[in-house]
Amino acid sequence: MQALPSSVHPIASLLLLALLNACHSRVGYEPPRIPAPSDAASADTRLGGEQSPPESDPNIPSDSANANGDPIASDIAAGDTATGDTDAGDRVSDGDASLCIPNPLATNRDATLVIGQNDFLSNAANQGASPSASTLSNPMGVYVHAGRLYIADNGNHRVLIFDELPTVNGAAADHVVGQPDFFTATPKTSATGFNGPQGISVDDDYLAVSEWSNSRVSFWPLASLLTAPRATAVFGQPDLDTSGTNTGGLSDRTLATTSDVKRVGAQYLVTDPGNNRVLGVLASAIGPSGAAAHLILGQASSTTNGAGSGWAELSAPLGLAFNGQQLVVVEYGNDRLAIFNSMPTVTGAAADLAWGGWGVDALHLSSPVGTWLTGSQLFVADRSNDRIMVFNGVPTDPSDSADVVLGQVDFAGSEHNQCSCTSAKANTLWGAHFVFVGPCRTIVADTQNNRVLIY
Repeated sequence: MQALPSSVHPIASLLLLALLNACHSRVGYEPPRIPAPSDAASADTRLGGEQSPPESDPNIPSDSANANGDPIASDIAAGDTATGDTDAGDRVSDGDASLCIPNPLATNRDATLVIGQNDFLSNAANQGASPSASTLSNPMGVYVHAGRLYIADNGNHRVLIFDELPTVNGAAADHVVGQPDFFTATPKTSATGFNGPQGISVDDDYLAVSEWSNSRVSFWPLASLLTAPRATAVFGQPDLDTSGTNTGGLSDRTLATTSDVKRVGAQYLVTDPGNNRVLGVLASAIGPSGAAAHLILGQASSTTNGAGSGWAELSAPLGLAFNGQQLVVVEYGNDRLAIFNSMPTVTGAAADLAWGGWGVDALHLSSPVGTWLTGSQLFVADRSNDRIMVFNGVPTDPSDSADVVLGQVDFAGSEHNQCSCTSAKANTLWGAHFVFVGPCRTIVADTQNNRVLIY
């Protein structure tokens, strides 16, 4: 096997491995796993091995300090919802109304438009050259707020902002955050840069960015984002100039790695796959010196981090979504969805349903990453099956199957670019990571094709 360069991002490394083994059959293929943080591997390489997660400790003590007195229970009960999933202010600016295609989507349909490439066949990082305002390298998080499109351009360590949803292929971004210009791609640990941005969330207060390689979520005030972009708050580190796995020791203030963040009412939910947990931190608590989580899912306390398969346990959670009622957490390590029928308010709460398991059909997943919930539909980026699964309703039973698939001809397909391996197409995907769904647009980060698709 050809060695991968050490500078390649962990999730991107997996995708490059797929390229080296192009068009192999995935039937019976066991996806790579994220080992426990105690493993000798660093946080930046946890997605690289093919190791099974360790069994969880059945004797984990409870953490009464985190489990009691939840300060946001009344807010959730009063109907606070996830900004972006249900907020009318986050509706996509449609441009040409004739292009508006309401959901549900049709299986194997073509995308309407591509960002990061000039056509649907090309897929080279930065279009085979240097970064620019119209190129992408391993894009991940996608989000729309108040008509603006935000893309976490992971390989270029930046976030691109489009003032309106593009209406032509290969459109150029209007603004860049994290770099001094459109032509620089330097990773940073600072208040003005990123290192490995993945999932993003935008609300009226902040652009929140999960930075895998900085083991932090950085918060950038929206009011000054376009004129003087600078992060002013952080979660996972003691300050904006520090990085490292579980800095100061595993606690309710630390992250091993992080891949997604969502604003949910009065709190931000943050995935911490390296510690096999999801953390909730109050928006009012974040600041330049970090904050303590008040809610932990997947663990019984703030000082445990073992992976598990029980319904109160998580294994490498990478994505999450909330629709005002239900919470869905995507578990990469268990190839499943942890579905909570209401927002949990106590540490260690068990999911109401664990859906999925490894496989290639309408009932299973392979290394899933991102998800999105609307009032009536659930979308899941099923990375190693190179597809987006669409459910016309959140599953309530393990036998509830997906209804629509994007990126494949049917639910039996799993090859990248439908095994047209050297080029992409308008109806194919390769390593899809995150998805955003508006009232008449579905936006997908087609990561290994170095593009974002709009359906």
